[in-house]
Amino acid sequence: MPPLLMDSVNALLERLSARSGAAVRFEERENHPVQATVSMAGRGETAHRILYRRSHDDGINHAVAGGCAHILRLFDAPEEERCVPVSSRRTLMTFLMEEEEDLRRLSSVFGREKIRDMAVMWYEGAAFQLTRMPPDIMVEKGLYDALPELRTIQARMLHLQWRSAVNVLTPDARQYMPKRIHFAANVMNFAFFKILEDHLRVDWTAPYMKTIFLFDGGDLAEMTRRQYGEGHAGDRAMIDRWASKVGLEGWYEWIPWQARP
Repeated sequence: MPPLLMDSVNALLERLSARSGAAVRFEERENHPVQATVSMAGRGETAHRILYRRSHDDGINHAVAGGCAHILRLFDAPEEERCVPVSSRRTLMTFLMEEEEDLRRLSSVFGREKIRDMAVMWYEGAAFQLTRMPPDIMVEKGLYDALPELRTIQARMLHLQWRSAVNVLTPDARQYMPKRIHFAANVMNFAFFKILEDHLRVDWTAPYMKTIFLFDGGDLAEMTRRQYGEGHAGDRAMIDRWASKVGLEGWYEWIPWQARP
C-alpha cells in the first residue's frame, strides 16, 4: 500500500505523471537507506519508481516532493535539450589520474587494497554532490515557496543534511580524504547552505565562518545567485560553472536523457 502523503505532494506526483506520460509506482523496501528515492522511468519503462523505507515518517513528503521536482525540471525543457550528468569509465579515469599523488598518500593510511574501493566512493560522492546541489538549491527554494505546508518538514530534513555536511569540516575528514575533494565538498556545502539559509530564514553557515571555505564558498554562492538561469538549461550551465569553480571539471559528462544507463 502506498504511503500516505500530503495532498500537495500527491498533486506533484499527478503533475509529473501528466507531464512525462509515465505512471508512478511505489515499492516498499524493508531497509531502504533513506526515506524515499524517486527514479525516473528509463528506456522501455512505463513508470517512475518511488522506493521507500517501510519505517518512514512524515519526512517522506520532502523526499518525494524533491525527487518529483527534479524530474519535472528536466521534462519542462524541450525534449531535444534534456540531458543528464553521468559518471563513466572515462570520467573515473580522469579522477584517478588527477588524484594519483593524493591517493598514493592515502594508501599509506588505509592500505592499497582498501584504497581501491574508497577511491571510487570518494569520486562518486564528489560527482553526485557537484551535479545534484545546484538544481537542489532551486528545487528547495521552489518547494519552500510553493508548498508552505511542507516547510516544517523541509527545514527538519535539510537540518539533518546540514549536520552531515558539517562533519566534513572536522580534522579527521581533512586528514582522511583527498585534499581536492575535501576542499570542493566544503565550498559547495557552504554555497548550498548559504543560499538556502537566506531563503528559509535559518542559520546554517556559522560553523564555516572561521574556515578558509568561507571565501571560495561565498564567491560560489554569490555567483550562483547572480548567474542561475531558468529551468533545466540553467541547471546544466550552473553545474558546469560549479565544476570550474571547485576544480572538478571532467569528473562527469552530459548525455541525452534517453541514453542514460
